[in-house]
Amino acid sequence: MREKISYSRFFSLNVFALTLALFSPHLLAANLLSLGFISPPVKFDWSTPRALTWSVSKAFVKGNPGGLEIGHAFVHLRCGSKEIWAGMMGGESKEFYKALVSDGAGLGILFYNFAGTLEDQKSVESYLPEYEEDQLSWLKVAISDSTCERLMRYHTEYEASQNWKNYGLPNRPLYGEGSGCSAFAASFLEVAGLLDSHLQKAWSRTLLVPEVFIGKSDHKVSFLKLLALGKTSNRWAMPSEEHKKIFFYDPQLMDEWVRSLPQRKVTDGKYKRVHNVVYWDAREVPTPRAPIWKH
Repeated sequence: MREKISYSRFFSLNVFALTLALFSPHLLAANLLSLGFISPPVKFDWSTPRALTWSVSKAFVKGNPGGLEIGHAFVHLRCGSKEIWAGMMGGESKEFYKALVSDGAGLGILFYNFAGTLEDQKSVESYLPEYEEDQLSWLKVAISDSTCERLMRYHTEYEASQNWKNYGLPNRPLYGEGSGCSAFAASFLEVAGLLDSHLQKAWSRTLLVPEVFIGKSDHKVSFLKLLALGKTSNRWAMPSEEHKKIFFYDPQLMDEWVRSLPQRKVTDGKYKRVHNVVYWDAREVPTPRAPIWKH
């Protein structure tokens, strides 16, 4: 069995970190934004509604430490001597099963708004040591003083707004809608002016969900029905058909993006991967002057 990650060993400035610093000196920068990614225990298959339902079911049967069966993304921000850990959690198992089974939500669960929780260091530490080192991937970005201050302010204002009480896959944190875990992590890059079109495309999915698969009070959709869809109905909607569109960031895609980059080579003039960590020196990128919030 592979050794599980030791929290103190992985996050301390030890010999391993110093070795990595030889390849990416900005790892030792005073200001560092780190996004951590965890994939589901079984890869989600988004090719068809039936494939998605089966793969999600298998993931929940297999389980992930900390109850992270749908995967997860979280944030570590260090500004000099100050640091925060943060992430969005929500949708307790009983709430999820009620929506799926009792309420007959069907694929409408993709649009559900669950009770959310804003993670802190204690929360992240409760599950992170349970993961093996190769189950985690990271994007670590060296940033300027002013950008780091802007991100600290964003976290403080987000926490005070209590928008975090709303957890949903398509929720947009900068619009005051709350957030899912992956959108929350991506929002830190957006606030820093670093979420470019390349990352948006690599990390996100857009689906047209057929209305017939979205459960309502007068139209319940059993997940068993989704598991048994026939060839003709087992597909996402065409633009001309009745549907509901969803855009979201996917922690599985975030994790796969890290692992897709070549080892120890600079990609797109800025990303350098060492093992399961991608480094990016963005200290010279100007800090945005626009307001943080968009609502």
